[in-house]
Amino acid sequence: MAANMEFKEKLQFYCTGGMVSLAVALGEKLGLLQALDRVSSPGNPASAKVVAEAASCKERYVKEWLSTMATADIIEVNDEERFWIDAEKRKDLIEIPCSPYARMSYITTFGGVFEQLAELMRIESPKLGLDYAQFDKYYKCRDVYTKALYGKHLIPNIVPDMGMTEALANGISALDVGCGSGFHSLLMARHFPKSNFYGIDISENALKIAVDHAEKDGLKNTNFSKHYAEALPKDWGEKFELVTLFDSCHDQMRPDLSVREAYRVLKPGGVLAVVEIDGTGNTKEDKEKDSLRAAMFYGSSLFHCLPVASNSPDALGLGTMWGRPKASRLLLDAGFSNIQAKPLSYIANVLYLARK
Repeated sequence: MAANMEFKEKLQFYCTGGMVSLAVALGEKLGLLQALDRVSSPGNPASAKVVAEAASCKERYVKEWLSTMATADIIEVNDEERFWIDAEKRKDLIEIPCSPYARMSYITTFGGVFEQLAELMRIESPKLGLDYAQFDKYYKCRDVYTKALYGKHLIPNIVPDMGMTEALANGISALDVGCGSGFHSLLMARHFPKSNFYGIDISENALKIAVDHAEKDGLKNTNFSKHYAEALPKDWGEKFELVTLFDSCHDQMRPDLSVREAYRVLKPGGVLAVVEIDGTGNTKEDKEKDSLRAAMFYGSSLFHCLPVASNSPDALGLGTMWGRPKASRLLLDAGFSNIQAKPLSYIANVLYLARK
């Protein structure tokens, strides 16, 4: 009986997490948490009415949202049902949103492909996967997660772990494959003005955002363009000292071809840096290592990474948790040597480094 109750409690935990994630996403869309932050403090909690007025939303709905957040222990509430954000929690919610909080918003976007995914999974369906274009809302929310995760760690931690700080400071050419809206390239361009940063992606909407940010910030050392990772421009041979892939390798249908292209465009001695989720490639091992984290990433893979990486007859369909053995083999087969896998404990990812 006790074991059965424990299992039921776990199911309730997952159910509650789903509801809270939906509520967080709704609050982010409406700016409710930011409104609460503006009108309240630990010494001066705010009523639902005050928060609703600050957010230009209906009071009764805002009260229900605040109650959801408070009972989930994300915000605070007193006996008079007035609300505020704890000072310590504010660091992870408002100042620099932590990656789990940011991730809660993009999870809700998977509902938009639920029916399509269910249909293509049936054996009789001729469809193999989903198009990137079906995930526009996901990518917008994903940007928030990217900024939360990499905004804090890219320059002070990841670049040094790549061993590229001095080279970037002195001036090199770097290429980011699958750059999305350009966050990584733009951030590095600001910190390393002597280097030139190229970003390629197949999403025109994402690239437009990258270009707009570069122009707004007056960055002259960036270049964003639409290219397929497995077919980079012919005249880019031995052009770059550094090629990066941030969480984008496993999303590709033919990552083997894109890694070979990375090898081609790197100068002799150049470095390929690939940041990926640190899966083992074995479900049992992933469960024993960290079951909650593994379940989240396998689920994320099911609803996005695997469908977009499986959308052609010759796709490899790696999935998010593909693991170190497959990654190392992919890099070796492309011609790279001196392959290292560095655990990035501060973001629970792994950094693969390979040299041409």
